[in-house]
Amino acid sequence: LGGVVAQEVVKISGKFTPIPGWLHVNAIEALPDDLPYDCAPKGCRYDNLAAVYGHGFIEKLSNLRHFMVGCGALGCEFLKNYALNGVCCGEKGL
Repeated sequence: LGGVVAQEVVKISGKFTPIPGWLHVNAIEALPDDLPYDCAPKGCRYDNLAAVYGHGFIEKLSNLRHFMVGCGALGCEFLKNYALNGVCCGEKGL
């Protein structure tokens, strides 16, 4: 009950409001210099990633063998991103 009351007090008081704005991340250095030769869509779930890095890179990601220890708040997000990008999900992966 105390958590709900505290939440309502914070909403009503207006003291703690989020900062309005946009987050823009520029990571041009992560892009390859040349367009990969194997970037044509194959109808798989990783076509968006392959359009930038190529299917060879996707295969390397899927065959990685990583083990993550201590999946708390940050580790949980890493695991989610690994799963969404197919890391360690190949035949030779874990």
